[in-house]
Amino acid sequence: MNKVVFSTSALTQIAHRLWPHSKIEVRPNGEVRVRNNGSISLSREEGYYNFEDGEGSSIPELIRKRTNSEWPAVFDYIHSLEGIAAAPHTQDSQKASDTTNLAERIDKAQKIWNQSKSIIGTIGEQYFHKRHITVPIPETLRFVPKLYNHKADREHPAIVTAIQSVDGYLQGIHAIYLDQLTAYKLLDKGKAKLSYGPIKGGAIRLSPKPVAEHIVLTEGLEDGLSVLSDYPEECVWAIYGHSTEQAPIVY
Repeated sequence: MNKVVFSTSALTQIAHRLWPHSKIEVRPNGEVRVRNNGSISLSREEGYYNFEDGEGSSIPELIRKRTNSEWPAVFDYIHSLEGIAAAPHTQDSQKASDTTNLAERIDKAQKIWNQSKSIIGTIGEQYFHKRHITVPIPETLRFVPKLYNHKADREHPAIVTAIQSVDGYLQGIHAIYLDQLTAYKLLDKGKAKLSYGPIKGGAIRLSPKPVAEHIVLTEGLEDGLSVLSDYPEECVWAIYGHSTEQAPIVY
């Protein structure tokens, strides 16, 4: 069986699933530690290792044993981690290729998000004011002064929005490219809005409050901000890649 490599986000989600009541720590080198009557390590390079009893294995083998699952179910689970898994090299070469491509898209989205800054005081904030949206801009909306637009083949200032999975992981971003002089989005609609990373099933969490028992779903960012302006007590998410009837929301 070929080696499987995971992103730190994948390892973190797997750790929370397999040890839901244990303390999970992420080290600067990307290693994930589980405090569970000793110290358990999940690593992209080394796989699973239990320092207490010296037991170790690959991450897929760990998942198979802990969940008592057959191999097809294990790899289906790994591949289902859209926006999370980095590059599982299974016997199914097409699946491995698809997931590797997915990892590259997620990595690009995360890099863009990491270079963003607060939207306050930028033309990104002006963009929303011009559209009469006065609700405080949530932290899931940020600003990049110069973001390359491959369709326009040049850099533009851009609003970037964090598209998160139902577990709260960043799986992609949605970018709104702006005109530097007017603070409006670019006139060419095909170049004004682009997405990076997988957005299907993800959502922009617009409310400052944590996930609530009742969530209001909207099909667009600006609709969501308008709803939040009218109903600030609500937990509002703007969803992508699904209709509001199909959105996979976990209560």
